[in-house]
Amino acid sequence: MKKLGLAICILITCFLTGCGSRLENFLPVDVGAPEEKMLTIELLESEMEERPQQSEEAAGPTWEPREEFDDPAQWSYAYEQLSDAEKSWYRGISASLLAMEEQPAKLSEEGLLQGLTEEHIDRIFQCVLMDHPEYFYVTGYQYTKYTRGDELVSVEFTGTYSMDREEALTRKNVIEERAAGILAGISPEATDYEKVRYVYETIIKNTEYNMDAPDNQNIYSVLSGGASVCQGYAKAAQFLLNRLGVNCTMVQGLVKEGEGHAWNLVQVEGEYYYMDPTWGDASYQVMNMDVSNVRIPNISYDYLCVTGADLFRTHTLDCIVPMPECISTAANYYVREGCFFSAYDEQQINDLIQKVISESREELYFKCADENVYRTFKESLIDGEGIFDYLGDAYSTVAYTQNDQAFLLTFWMTNG
Repeated sequence: MKKLGLAICILITCFLTGCGSRLENFLPVDVGAPEEKMLTIELLESEMEERPQQSEEAAGPTWEPREEFDDPAQWSYAYEQLSDAEKSWYRGISASLLAMEEQPAKLSEEGLLQGLTEEHIDRIFQCVLMDHPEYFYVTGYQYTKYTRGDELVSVEFTGTYSMDREEALTRKNVIEERAAGILAGISPEATDYEKVRYVYETIIKNTEYNMDAPDNQNIYSVLSGGASVCQGYAKAAQFLLNRLGVNCTMVQGLVKEGEGHAWNLVQVEGEYYYMDPTWGDASYQVMNMDVSNVRIPNISYDYLCVTGADLFRTHTLDCIVPMPECISTAANYYVREGCFFSAYDEQQINDLIQKVISESREELYFKCADENVYRTFKESLIDGEGIFDYLGDAYSTVAYTQNDQAFLLTFWMTNG
């Protein structure tokens, strides 16, 4: 006997909505550890004012560049948003962090001459980390400023690290091995969309949201431990997609009542989109819920290649650099997979269902363009049980959920 059930509608509606007041009591706070900073100020006393001035070459960084941690595949999105003066300090800070040297690096005098002060360091440092998820060993920085009277004459920068170089190299080898295994799972000839979807799905399937996970602010937690929080998810997606030749960076902002959060900006076939692998992960959405007696999807595609208008219903930007407009829907999951409906089109519905049946999939999505289309789908497929007219004898039992806010119907089909 065929059955159409709504046993898990309320729970999954919250899961699929994944935002706003509906989930205030369910979603855990995701707060990353603050970056460590220490300010050391040395004032040049009057008797030191005659101190000989060194050339920038003599007073600058003394390390020899080491390439162990450099990843040329990374997309320097934040760097490109900076002024020329800020870029000069970015390069100095990045080189210092890359070398993992404890010896201070003198930031360029070019920046000082163009008005940079110690107040610019933190933003530039954050830009470096935004562009370089491979700097997984960085925890913060220290700086020393030198003044002559009220004049700032020199700034020295030193990174702080969670481990020594030997341990960092050991972990880097683990990261490279795990990343190579993941990247081997998709063809280099795949489209940008296919690569983005693959990385999104792979991270979600292999990562558990866990606020107590070690190293949860960096890529090691995802690629080695398989457990992380939002920043780990976002940095791992950035790291892997850039390796696949897809531009991706981490975005920071707020969700709910001011809760800090991280997600991604991706560029697919020349257009910008947002994606949030953390909110796409069921282990995040149902944390602290009893879901032992319900069936839920492992992945929500509501956060794969979405527009700014869609994402900003639940997310708020609080990023250190401006973000581009994300207005294209061409690479949205539901659009690309034929699940988006601007009208109740029987031929499109049948084509989608036959594709799902042929691929032996159990999940079926109908994403509607507006409330009127959504209402028509509910009346026909659910109230009138028309879903079985399309499925035929392929499946005997169908459970469904409805997300009234997102205009999304999801069906799970089985033969049990």
